Amino acid sequence: MQLYLIRHAQSANNSKPEAERVEDPEITELGHQQAAALARSLTTQKVDYLVTSGFLRTLQTTRYLAEALQAPVNVWRDLHEVGGCYRGHIPGQEQGAPGMNRDAILAEFPGVTIEDSIGAEGWWGCRPYETDDQAMQRGQQMLAQIVEQFAATQKVVVAVIHADFKVCLLRHILGQEFTQRHIGPMLNTGLTKFTFSEAGWRLDILNSITHLTNDQMS
Repeated sequence: MQLYLIRHAQSANNSKPEAERVEDPEITELGHQQAAALARSLTTQKVDYLVTSGFLRTLQTTRYLAEALQAPVNVWRDLHEVGGCYRGHIPGQEQGAPGMNRDAILAEFPGVTIEDSIGAEGWWGCRPYETDDQAMQRGQQMLAQIVEQFAATQKVVVAVIHADFKVCLLRHILGQEFTQRHIGPMLNTGLTKFTFSEAGWRLDILNSITHLTNDQMS
């Protein structure tokens, strides 16, 4: 199995101070440029499974890949960013928000396959703010699910996810001592690639943004 972990394109929240951020922003004009550049860079790559979270910014980024790669999109609830879908920026005062529900996702992104756990109440369903420890546990569960589903195959899996959750996954694969200080920030549309075999995980590419021009980096 080959696994690509890709952070979404720039969202409106990425370009705003924390006090002005909303629970489910769309990608910016720069984000659209980044997603298009990412998709162009992968047009020669055969992809068997394209998966993303239920956030609008990941879905919008993934749409570019789906069109370029002619690959179906699968929405997994638990690939979301650390914390979940919430309103507020003051620690301890966050309020859970619903997130897009099944009908809203299908209306905006027809044809995607949505995990059964996402229903009418929204993919987050106004649950409490997720802690860092809970996010790490979820990351372990998501990797286990990917390995169980694809490890025995030669499939290429692309997951469009979020910066902090990507760090969670990298810590599980590369070791708990891994932090962002080793490579800097998880850049928008930054691409990381692993190969999984009987020998375990092999890191092939880490946080690459070679598909972007200098003025597209964020």
